[in-house]
Amino acid sequence: EADVTGPWCASCGGGLHSDLIRLVARYAVAGNLAEVHAPALAPAVSSSADPGQDVARQERRRDKLVQGFAKKLERAVEGTGRAGAVARKRMRTARPPRPVDPRTVARSAWRFRIGPKEIEKYGATSGCPGCAAAVQDNLLVPHNKACRTRMYEASLVGQNEMSRIRHRQSPL
Repeated sequence: EADVTGPWCASCGGGLHSDLIRLVARYAVAGNLAEVHAPALAPAVSSSADPGQDVARQERRRDKLVQGFAKKLERAVEGTGRAGAVARKRMRTARPPRPVDPRTVARSAWRFRIGPKEIEKYGATSGCPGCAAAVQDNLLVPHNKACRTRMYEASLVGQNEMSRIRHRQSPL
């Protein structure tokens, strides 16, 4: 344990916050809390005519220091590789990106609805029975896998282009 004897510790007279001073000194010596200065906890010299006002100001300052300790002790320390409390919470709640599975794309393409508008927009696939039937206004014949995948990928390219256009037009 660190040696906490010193002029600032003796000035408090072993009062209410002496344990707090020991705590600050321990963390300051360990290198975790270099920005906290122990003289901030020492009693202030009276500067106003009313000594009661100085005592109240001093107590508010000590309370503010005590309230900030939990955050300051959890602050990240450079070179230790330990993240601060807020960063650790974000790491716990953030989910890693899921890898893209080719089967997911195939499933999504199968769910993709191909109607007359999609055939007009992306064109009919040669050799697809669904496209041949759609030209004759029969939408009950299913499209083959190659046709669905081609139209689904074309729709994704179109969505990406639309998002780029919207992004360029946005005021921010």
